[in-house]
Amino acid sequence: MERLHFEDDEPTGEPMCDFDFDFELFSLKIPEYKELIFEEIKLYHSEEATAEYEELKKEHPLGHLHKRYAKERLRTMYKQDPGILSTYYGKEKAAAATSSTATATTEKTTTASTTTQAAAS
Repeated sequence: MERLHFEDDEPTGEPMCDFDFDFELFSLKIPEYKELIFEEIKLYHSEEATAEYEELKKEHPLGHLHKRYAKERLRTMYKQDPGILSTYYGKEKAAAATSSTATATTEKTTTASTTTQAAAS
């Protein structure tokens, strides 16, 4: 494989920003994806849509969909992520929310195992 790799032949370009991929954080339904696709299409046909997009991108560089969708709509794997939760709560509250969710999960697990042990006795 090494003989096939040529540094000069590698594609180059600017990396995509997080703003354009924040839809991946949420569990969306088909009509919501359709709406996002329609908004993307408008960027190529409307200067007003393009100006709004650029303004949102400056204001929220990591994405703006947290303004549209509630925290409960986050995909399960992101519900514990302090970086993601900070967009909803701020940095201090995100750390507290993460630790309280982890504590609640531990308590549920402990309660479930205690119930299982009691049933087995």
